[in-house]
Amino acid sequence: MTRYIALLRGINVGGGEPKWSIRNADSWLTEDGHPQVFDLATGRTVWRGDAKGVPIDGDGRTLLIRDHTDEESLSLLDFATGRLLWTAPDPGLKGTSASRRIAITGRLIAVSGAVGTRPHVLVYRVEDGRKLGLFPGWLHGLGEDWAAIGHSPYRPTVNDLQFDFIRL
Repeated sequence: MTRYIALLRGINVGGGEPKWSIRNADSWLTEDGHPQVFDLATGRTVWRGDAKGVPIDGDGRTLLIRDHTDEESLSLLDFATGRLLWTAPDPGLKGTSASRRIAITGRLIAVSGAVGTRPHVLVYRVEDGRKLGLFPGWLHGLGEDWAAIGHSPYRPTVNDLQFDFIRL
């Protein structure tokens, strides 16, 4: 197994000199696989997350993580404390898909990926992790109560992208 060493440094924007550094493998994760958040001014750990997983997106209020396994369950943490808010089972979207995209607003989370060979977007409610829908196509935008999904009917000779704006 190859082990990569990460160096996380806080740099003074005015002068460019390092203020602090942390040398650690996967420095954004604890040794047992929990995400952790650092104070950028001091380099000190602010919190270690309640759930194991790799951070994949956040919005300043919440942090979305995925499981380390192929099942890729999703969990949402409170960004201020690391407290687990909810966990959703494997969304069934392949994480290796080129169409993988994630967006978070104050009310919605959208995760895109592939179902078979076709792109899909899965939308959750931030409040409780309730699945609001699975939509065929690519994620093009996400608001507080809507998702913009682009799709094209499969016709090999025509590039015909259409957009659906879905109120959730």
